[in-house]
Amino acid sequence: MIDTKEKKKRRKKVNELVKASGSQNEPTSSVLALCEQYCNGDIDNELFKREYFIQLPDWSEHHWHFRYGKWWQSLSDKEQFYLTNKYGSLGGIALALIKEGILPDLRSESAKRVD
Repeated sequence: MIDTKEKKKRRKKVNELVKASGSQNEPTSSVLALCEQYCNGDIDNELFKREYFIQLPDWSEHHWHFRYGKWWQSLSDKEQFYLTNKYGSLGGIALALIKEGILPDLRSESAKRVD
């Protein structure tokens, strides 16, 4: 177990992560359970970071940046501008290009639902 000060620090970190996700939907129960384990000190920081990004479903922009960030950064500014204007967020861009067969589908099995 961890002390109260560390618990508050971890809770703040989790809340900031969820806010920064850019999501309009709520996190899944498995992500919330993982966050609770981290805040209680049941799992360490490294395991939390790894599992958090693996478990993220479509609800989060973090999900898309984690899985497609390197591809996105490999594009020119002109290509990024074009795709952003056409599809919106990186999540919208990735979904559209997955459906067109241009990008491989790197989502977890639970997140591979048709929107």
